[in-house]
Amino acid sequence: MERGATGFCQGVNIAQAIRAQRLLARGQSLLDGGGLDQAIQHFSNAIGLNPDCDTAFVGRGRALNLKKQYGDAIQDLNEAVRLNPRSADAFNVRGFAYNGKKQYDRAIQDLDEAIRLNPKLADAFNNRGYAYNGKRMYDRAIEELTEAIRLDPRFADAFNGRGFAYNGKRQYARAIQDLDEAIRLNPRFASAFNNRGYAYIGMNEYDRAIADLNEAIRLIPDYAGALINRGTAFRASGRLDRAAADDATAQRLTPAPPEN
Repeated sequence: MERGATGFCQGVNIAQAIRAQRLLARGQSLLDGGGLDQAIQHFSNAIGLNPDCDTAFVGRGRALNLKKQYGDAIQDLNEAVRLNPRSADAFNVRGFAYNGKKQYDRAIQDLDEAIRLNPKLADAFNNRGYAYNGKRMYDRAIEELTEAIRLDPRFADAFNGRGFAYNGKRQYARAIQDLDEAIRLNPRFASAFNNRGYAYIGMNEYDRAIADLNEAIRLIPDYAGALINRGTAFRASGRLDRAAADDATAQRLTPAPPEN
């Protein structure tokens, strides 16, 4: 997950600076509300006013990340880093993009730099935890995500990521504790329901798993990972027809990346 604040971007004159700042603020508001295409347009307009506005490139990069256009995001973030090599946000958001491309080592390089520049940036620790989860280095992921939670105790993504890591270590009871908290903080967190469903499968509690996976699929009907997990739960509990139906549906969908 990405989170960020709108920065101030100087223009070539005061009028342009004010206009650019208004565009940045509106772009961030649209981004927070899920209006990604409109947010991209506002950030692009800010860049048109001032091509040296690093915060506008970061904002547009965030929006492109959320659209899973990671290559385009990286181009914007390369420019943001060139304009401001001390922007922790730019390195953090580029690290998120490399995670999206499953280039975890490159992500970690960027996130190391983001954290060096801003040791209190919870989102960078979260994203670095995601990278270590992607590398199946679960103990290191837990360290990163624990720090993210220390910095921001209401960080649902970090609880979800740490739950994912505990699943990877087959410590299902600890995973469920974290995933309970992720869901309490964000009751519409499909990934957390999926990960908790996976944990219940690991504990042979198939009905509870199916209930969680039903909710994940209700929230995201084309959630291939949750369909695969629900199929596993149906199969393990002897409901073979239901399992086959979920497997067939999942195969028609593009598999989701590993969830955090």
